Amino acid sequence: MYQTAGEVAREALRLMARQEQDRQAKLEALKRDVQIGLDQLDRGEYIESKDLTVERIRQGAIKRFGDPTRSKRP
Repeated sequence: MYQTAGEVAREALRLMARQEQDRQAKLEALKRDVQIGLDQLDRGEYIESKDLTVERIRQGAIKRFGDPTRSKRP
C-alpha cells in the first residue's frame, strides 16, 4: 500500500488534519446551538423545572463556553 515511511507519515498527517477539521466543525455547531439556547433564555422562552433551574443551566454554559454578552461579535 505505502512505498515509503514518508508516504505513511504524510497520510497520517492528512488524516490528523481532517480529524481536527471535523472536530472544529462539531465544536462550532455546538457553540451555535448553545448560543441559540442562551438567546432563547434571554427572551424568556423556557419552562421552569423543579429539578433543573434555568440559571443553573445558563451558568454551566457560561462556565464551559464563556459569557455570550462578552463575546466579540462583528
